[in-house]
Amino acid sequence: WEPSMAISSPRVFSSRFEEGKQPESSYVPQGYSLSWSDEFEGASLDSASWECQLGVGQDVGLWEWGNQEKQYYKKENATVSDGKLVIEAKKETTPYGNTSYAYSSARIRSKGKVHCARGYVEAKISLPSGQGLWPAFWMLPENNFEGKGWPYSGEIDIMEARGRLPYESTSALHYSNDGSSGHAYQTGKRSLFDPITSFHVYSLLWEESQMVFSVDGIP
Repeated sequence: WEPSMAISSPRVFSSRFEEGKQPESSYVPQGYSLSWSDEFEGASLDSASWECQLGVGQDVGLWEWGNQEKQYYKKENATVSDGKLVIEAKKETTPYGNTSYAYSSARIRSKGKVHCARGYVEAKISLPSGQGLWPAFWMLPENNFEGKGWPYSGEIDIMEARGRLPYESTSALHYSNDGSSGHAYQTGKRSLFDPITSFHVYSLLWEESQMVFSVDGIP
């Protein structure tokens, strides 16, 4: 039991490009140029762009990451080969404290390394299907807004998929209307012609007055 999530070509487009220059992806809106990308050309994660979060959320004060996740995150479950980052979920026992976790996976972030405010963000991703799987491609703030944590500081879910629904992906915004811990959110879903196990381009266009989520260029 080792389903995997494969990611290729995560990219951020933020600055305006020169007249006549073509965007680096067929889905990039006119007026944006590439400011960062990772094509996973090496044999391991680039530490200048990524870090692996380990364990069960103990380092950030969120036991089981705040939503009862059943896996233990390990660095070795994230590998790079053939131009792809592969994240494997494994059925294996990992003891931690007085608890044993029956599954392991990997969780990778770019905090403090790669960030953007507005612009266009995309990645080509192949997702696993199966009961209990919930892969995601998402954004959190570099720092808590006004010193307040989630959900007041916000969360941008470019893509989430539930393995039991192999022909559907969702996007969402999480926030607080009044600055308290009260949670509000907006979400949208996309029905897919090809299943989530196929490669799709999941993207966000973040402008001053709107956020547009797309799959394969379709909002």
